[in-house]
Amino acid sequence: MSLARRLAAGLIDTIFILIIMETLAKAAGEVGSAAPLLRGAAVAMPLVYFLAFEAIYQTTPGKTFLGLSVVTVEGGKPDFTAHLVRAASRVPEALIIVPYVYSIVASPLNQRFGDAATDTLVVRRSGH
Repeated sequence: MSLARRLAAGLIDTIFILIIMETLAKAAGEVGSAAPLLRGAAVAMPLVYFLAFEAIYQTTPGKTFLGLSVVTVEGGKPDFTAHLVRAASRVPEALIIVPYVYSIVASPLNQRFGDAATDTLVVRRSGH
């Protein structure tokens, strides 16, 4: 699995997340009492997006488009805790993008910090 494919999947997912966040932000501006709730949902969206898609489908729209999915190092389905740690680890990784990319490049299995912490991999699905 190439770094370019993984970064491209991340870019696609980021675009989806930004569209959802913008939609929630606009909705918050149009409704009075629900605005704080919608703003909170927009802030939590990246965590919810990755956790929901990966826990349910083992992939995200970006990963699906590029034929990728999340598996354990042994090739099995990660448990919910692994997906939760992967999703939560995106916050500090986003703050340190250069070390993030380096962690994937330097890893023999192309794992980011969240992958290594949970013994998971992003792999190319068969047929893609």
